[in-house]
Amino acid sequence: QEEPAAPLPLLRRDHPPRVAWTVFGVVAALVALLSGVLVHALLGSPSDLIKPPAVVGLGQLDAVRQLTLAGLHVDKVTGAFDAQPVGTVIAQSPDKNFFVQRGGSVDLTVSRGLEMTTVPAVIGLSVDEASADMSAAKLVVKTTSRDGNYPAGQVVDVLPRPGTQLAARQAVTLVVASGKNQVPDVRGLDQQTAIQRLGAAGFAIGIRPAPASVTPGTVIAQTPVDVLARRGSDVIIDVAYDPSSTPPP
Repeated sequence: QEEPAAPLPLLRRDHPPRVAWTVFGVVAALVALLSGVLVHALLGSPSDLIKPPAVVGLGQLDAVRQLTLAGLHVDKVTGAFDAQPVGTVIAQSPDKNFFVQRGGSVDLTVSRGLEMTTVPAVIGLSVDEASADMSAAKLVVKTTSRDGNYPAGQVVDVLPRPGTQLAARQAVTLVVASGKNQVPDVRGLDQQTAIQRLGAAGFAIGIRPAPASVTPGTVIAQTPVDVLARRGSDVIIDVAYDPSSTPPP
């Protein structure tokens, strides 16, 4: 008659199984090992990683030479307008603060020099039209006013003059008519001469006969006189006639 099998020993629940901890440790070690292999495959060994030399400020040829000596090569070269001399490296990617694989590439941005433009011909245009043309030419507009026999708001001069070559985004001054002019003093002149001078200055003329002992047809007074007035406004002149004769119409 067979003897009954001995009962299995019971595991105590107040202590974790040593086997479980051992398996966990082995798995963690394998994960770390695989991670290290993956990183090494992607980045290479530390000796394969280098910082690219700083080439900003160098000429393009010198920059390529420096990168080649460091074990790198230039991929893309982009031109951009800049104050630096033509051919100067003004940016690199990646820059000196990043690691790249030996034999990797660096992109360069190279100066094309200052962007130039031409002052357009805008004299005679309105200030709004002239400003639009200046903006299209990549120039910054400033304005100043000038009195004279010009329609108000008309551009009468440009500084620098039209046709001048300037760097883009430089300031250009538009000289704009104020719409006012100085009223010339025509007292003492004959009527015909006074009318010519006032008309040339852009004013309308009103004639008022005035009895006087001076030569008939002489301007003896005017309103206004020797002041700034709106172009096209009236100037009244008093013209002498012989008191003993019939006043002219």
